[in-house]
Amino acid sequence: MLALATIIVPEIGSYLLLISLFSLIVVAFAKRGSLRRWHDADEWMDEFDYEQYPEFVDYLKDERVWMDRLYGNLANHKDAPNRYTPESEFFPYINGHNHNASFELEPDTDTPVGGVLLVHGLTDSPYYMRAMGDVFRNNGYYVVGIRLPGHGTAPGALVQIHRDEWYDAVRYGAWIVQKKIHQYPNAKFVVGGFSTGGTLLLKYVIQAVMEQNTRIPDRLYLVAPAIAVSPFAIASNWNKAVTWTGAFEKLRWMKVLPEEDPFKYCSFPKNAVDQIHLLSKEVRGLAKDLSKDESLLGTMPVIMSFQSPVDSTVRADALIDLYKKVGNADSQLFWMDVNHSQQSRFEKDRAETRPAAKDIFPDFQSQFILVTNKTDTGKIIPAIHSFIGLQDEDKGELRFQKLRDSDPMAWPERCVALSHICMTIAPSDRFYGQYSHLGRIDPAGDVWGAEKNLLSDLDNDSPNFRRMRYNPFFNLMRQQIEKDLNHIS
Repeated sequence: MLALATIIVPEIGSYLLLISLFSLIVVAFAKRGSLRRWHDADEWMDEFDYEQYPEFVDYLKDERVWMDRLYGNLANHKDAPNRYTPESEFFPYINGHNHNASFELEPDTDTPVGGVLLVHGLTDSPYYMRAMGDVFRNNGYYVVGIRLPGHGTAPGALVQIHRDEWYDAVRYGAWIVQKKIHQYPNAKFVVGGFSTGGTLLLKYVIQAVMEQNTRIPDRLYLVAPAIAVSPFAIASNWNKAVTWTGAFEKLRWMKVLPEEDPFKYCSFPKNAVDQIHLLSKEVRGLAKDLSKDESLLGTMPVIMSFQSPVDSTVRADALIDLYKKVGNADSQLFWMDVNHSQQSRFEKDRAETRPAAKDIFPDFQSQFILVTNKTDTGKIIPAIHSFIGLQDEDKGELRFQKLRDSDPMAWPERCVALSHICMTIAPSDRFYGQYSHLGRIDPAGDVWGAEKNLLSDLDNDSPNFRRMRYNPFFNLMRQQIEKDLNHIS
C-alpha cells in the first residue's frame, strides 16, 4: 500500500504542475489583446549595416525611406486611430518627416563648440531626446540623436533584438560625432542618454576608459539611467520553452495594446526587458571592475545625472551605488524629489524619498543635490529649491544646505511626482506637454499626474490617474547642463 502511494503521489504532483502551468497560460492569454501585423517578429527587423554609411546624411536618407515604406505598409484605416494612420492624432510625422527617425542638429555657429551623441530609452525613439538636443545645439554643439535598432518602427522588431545591436548603433553614432568635430582642435565630445540609452553610453564610456584606445567623452549626462531594473525582468523570458511555436506567440509579450502613442510602443515584448536586464548587469560589472583601478578611474569623465526616487521602471538606489564606484568629486546627482504637499497619499513603502546618511556616506564622493519643496525641518514650501547633501559628522546624519537657484519653480496643480517616461520631455512639447492630449493634467478636473504605484488612493488603472508625460522642471535640467557645459576644460 505504501509503495502504491509512493508511485501515485508524484504522478498527482505532475498533473497538478501541468494544470497550474496551463492555468497560467490561460490567464496570460486573457490579459493580452489581439496580435496585429505590427507585432510580427520577422517582418520589421532593421536592415542597416553601419559600415556602409561613412556619411551620416546618407544613413539618414536611407533610414527615412525605409521608415516611410514601413509606416505605409502598416497604415490600416480599420485599426485607426493608431500611430500608423495619417489621420490619427498619434501619427508621428511633422512637416512630412517621421520624428521617430535618427536626427542631426547643426549649431548656428560656424565653428562648433563640440559634438554630442544622444541616445533614447527602451521602446521609445530619438524624439525623446529632441528637447535635450535643442539645449546642446543652442549652446554651440553639433548634435546626433541615434535610433536604436528595433525602435521607432513596429514593436515586433524588439521580439528578437539583441543588446549588441543597440551598442553597435551607439558606437556608430559616437564615431559620426567625432568625425564631425575632428577638424576643430578644441571641440568637446560629450554624450547623453535616457534610461536604456544611458546604460549603453555608460558602457561606452567605461570601455573607453578601460581600453584607452579611443577618445573618452568629456562629459556623461544621464537621465533616469537603467543601472538596474525591476527583479521581474530576470524571469521575463520563462516562456521561451513554449514560444517556439506560433500557438504561444502571445506569451512573448508582457503587454499587447493598441499603438496609440506616436513615439513610444504601447505593446511590450518580454525579450526587450530581458535584454536591458542583461545589459545593466554587464554594465554594473564593468563599473565594479573599473572601481578597482585607481589610475584608470582618474580618467573617468564628470557625470551629471537626474533621477526621481519613485521611478517605477529603474532602481534609483542603483544610481547612487554607481556614483560610489565611478563618480568623482565634480560629478553631480540631482535627486528630483516628489511633491511633498501630497505626501499623505503615498503608499507606505514609498513615502520616504530621501536616502539616509548610511546609504550615501562615506563612499559617495560626488555632489548629491536634492531638488525638493520640503525643508530639513519638514516645512512644505511653495517653490522647489536645490539643496546639497552634506554629512553631519557629529550626528552622523545627512543634512542639506540650500543652494542658490537661478529660477525657482513650483509643482503644477495636481502633479505629484515625476515619472520615468516624462524626464526628457519639455512642458511645451506638442505631443506630451502640459497642453497636449496625452500630457495634459486638467486642474479643473479630478485627475492627478504622478508615477505608477505611488498613490495609495489611486491605482494605475483609475480614470483619475495619469502617468506624468512631461517634466515640469525640464528648465532646471537645461540650466544645470548649460552651466556645466561652460565649465568643461
